[in-house]
Amino acid sequence: MGEFVEQLGYTDSGRTYTIADPKEVWLFSAVAGKHWVAQRVPDDEVAFIPNYYTIRQVNLSDTANFLACPDLIQHAIDKGWYDPASGPFDFAKVYNTTSTQASLGNKLRHWGALRLLTGIEYPEMSDLPFSVKPNRLLSVEDITEVLRCHYEGTVWQWNPTLSSSPHSYRLPDGTSIRTICTGSTQESFVMQLRSYMPSSIGNVYWRAQCRPCESAFIPWYSGILKVAEPYTIGEPGVPDNPESAYWTFQKMCQLVDADYANRIGTVREVWDKMEAQAFARQDNTERTALTLYGKGDEHHQYLARKFLTQYTEGLALKAYRKALEFIELWEPGWAGVED
Repeated sequence: MGEFVEQLGYTDSGRTYTIADPKEVWLFSAVAGKHWVAQRVPDDEVAFIPNYYTIRQVNLSDTANFLACPDLIQHAIDKGWYDPASGPFDFAKVYNTTSTQASLGNKLRHWGALRLLTGIEYPEMSDLPFSVKPNRLLSVEDITEVLRCHYEGTVWQWNPTLSSSPHSYRLPDGTSIRTICTGSTQESFVMQLRSYMPSSIGNVYWRAQCRPCESAFIPWYSGILKVAEPYTIGEPGVPDNPESAYWTFQKMCQLVDADYANRIGTVREVWDKMEAQAFARQDNTERTALTLYGKGDEHHQYLARKFLTQYTEGLALKAYRKALEFIELWEPGWAGVED
């Protein structure tokens, strides 16, 4: 990836990508132009990326944990962004724009996630660490709660008298509060990667369509043979299409947001039950898949993947149909259903 950036250049303003396998995780930050840096997340720590760079002090001699273009620091010096006499090189402070670094929305998302993961309040939002030690062994469920966060239980939590939903929340002075689960969220997911199983079984894509607080995380196993039909439909020029899971969940979330305080409890009761069942069944589901997989010859691999395909498809279709039911509850006839 670094070679691509150095040779071809990066045209966006900048972005951080996550590269992960069951053994390790790296965060790769590309800068507009031909510069980049990557840092390995410590095995006993967790990192969160808001809409700014989070890699801080860089030790380029420690190639087990840092990789970068050769002139990362010199380029910043030449541009006048960094003076070595000012102290150690801090990539985030040097390469973030002033407005991006100062953005309350970015700082709140970073602070809100680390708070949930560690139980620490982090009073100084402008100096948050690259990674932290969580206060517990994290589960997939713990991560889904972070992705659903609207800063509940803090001074930044949603006030229903000021907006219809936490996704369009503004303070009385007009300041917009950008939550982790926000109005522009198109989907949310957790990648569960495990090395002690075949990848087709051990790697699970827990995915919530549209905003995760209004949706359910469904396990999609990487070994599935096909995707449920409604999830293959979603042309951008054909909105409000009830045959498309994408547009169905978009519509459902839109309707929940219209009266969030009175509707979120209705959808969460259904989704929480569905998720709880999926998590409870995971061990038995994977045990069955491993039994079918056997010694891993082509035939038995196919049997295991077919089983996981049917399981994933069943849950995905159940969620899609529930979303249609919610829409019918609040906007009868949208899906063409007649009494």
